Amino acid sequence: MSNKHFVLFLILISVFGFYLRTKNIATNPPHLGNDEISIAFDSYSIRTVGKDEHGRSWPLSFMSHRSYKAPLYAYLNTPFNYIFGNNEYGIRMLSAISGTLLILIIGLLGKTSSNTSIGILSAIIIAITPKAIMASRIGYEANLALTIMSFGVLAMIYYRFAKKTIWLIVAGVFLGLSVWGYHTQWGLAPMLAFCLPMLFRPKIKFTKWWPTWILLVVIVFPIYLDFYQTQLSDSHNRASSQIWYQDGQLNDYLKNSPDNKVKKIAVLLISPINNYIEHFSFDTLFGDGLGMFERTSPLEFGWFLLPCLPLLIVGLIKVNTIFGDNKNWLLLWMALSPIIPATTYGGVAAVRNLSIMVPLSIITAGGWWYLKKHKPIIFLLTSSLLLLHLLIFLPTIFVHFQKSSGNYFQFGYKQSWEKIKPVVKNYQHVIVESRFGRFGQFVGVPHLYFGYFGAFPVEAMQSKTNENGRMKIDKFEFGHVDWMVEEIQPKSIYVVSTINPIVANAIGKLNQIEEIITPDNQSQFLIYATK
Repeated sequence: MSNKHFVLFLILISVFGFYLRTKNIATNPPHLGNDEISIAFDSYSIRTVGKDEHGRSWPLSFMSHRSYKAPLYAYLNTPFNYIFGNNEYGIRMLSAISGTLLILIIGLLGKTSSNTSIGILSAIIIAITPKAIMASRIGYEANLALTIMSFGVLAMIYYRFAKKTIWLIVAGVFLGLSVWGYHTQWGLAPMLAFCLPMLFRPKIKFTKWWPTWILLVVIVFPIYLDFYQTQLSDSHNRASSQIWYQDGQLNDYLKNSPDNKVKKIAVLLISPINNYIEHFSFDTLFGDGLGMFERTSPLEFGWFLLPCLPLLIVGLIKVNTIFGDNKNWLLLWMALSPIIPATTYGGVAAVRNLSIMVPLSIITAGGWWYLKKHKPIIFLLTSSLLLLHLLIFLPTIFVHFQKSSGNYFQFGYKQSWEKIKPVVKNYQHVIVESRFGRFGQFVGVPHLYFGYFGAFPVEAMQSKTNENGRMKIDKFEFGHVDWMVEEIQPKSIYVVSTINPIVANAIGKLNQIEEIITPDNQSQFLIYATK
């Protein structure tokens, strides 16, 4: 295949991948999720006044829900917020574009690892991979960080062959920037920057990589320093409390179990090892690891389409034949990817380990190419099954997932704002309950949804107060509503969970004016107004 045809096919695949990543992106997922709305508001706030939700000027980490998110997504998203406004496009398009660029990068990595055919097949695999599609349809920092880091690795591979200093510089810059993108890259990017040059010896002296390392250190130092300072000021933040030994059950066992210390140490150490291994399990990669539905749902998918399994097996068995010396960096990347995610608790966290999709996609493509070359009938069979499984997956994500995932994405807050927006100027008090879900089992962040979609003045958001257990922003109050003790003021609107309809003295003072229904036809919120 000529380079001209390679480029043409790669562009066409990327266009198809972009379509899968942007089709109905404003309504599927059906609502901005908890992390998305936090980044969205911070991006809007930074664009307008140069401060985050909490009033911190140009922060190196966004406090968010005390998770201190890496800053790059919020900053790079500001042009999208300006162009599209405070809506779903204004937070998700950056991720969709990042996911599309990843297709191009993986195509180039695949080509560099072996040949142009594997480059094209690698691009196809990542373009149709369920986890890659899902991650690109949500405003995930991890998706952006992965794309940036992958380009840094590509630059390192290019330097291996071209020996041009510019690629050392590009590698250092992009690997460093990826650390600004997501917490996983805090450990993974430096590991790749150090370990890959070790593999490339003796063809390239280890010391030749010093420009990459220096740039990496200079770029990441402010992020690490900011994290250290955060630890001093807020030692119990979520960013540091996700480590595996902070798990509640494990802590309870270590503190209260009568087992001896040796056994406790063994249990403590085996937890991240089990986590690491689970990232390579059949269930995670090909069974029910995607997380669109409950894991017991027959509609659930793995990170990859199931017919990729035999292709991956062939790719691993014939990895030396297919990739030669390039197998080393592919296998190293695959082995390093789960290390940081495995040290967190809660089982396999797919978003934290998006990186593993890159080497697995290329190795899978290698197996596909090997079958094409040596087993054409089996190649046609697996290709047909891959197409069939893709055709099954598409209605699953574009129809069933959209209808059933409302609660997971806090569906209803945006819709509540849209319902009351035309009349809100006529009221002096707007009270929004933070509970939602069929049983009121979830607690959301309605102030961010109202603040973002309502384009609240950032100064008002930053000067919010807490009064009587509720967050107060101008005439808006966010928190629990107990009708038995609620003092209903004239000219008030209430947005409450469906499980909390008006009772007692509120019945004679309020009229129901709207009801918010989820995509699966479940009542989510009731909206009342004073008579």
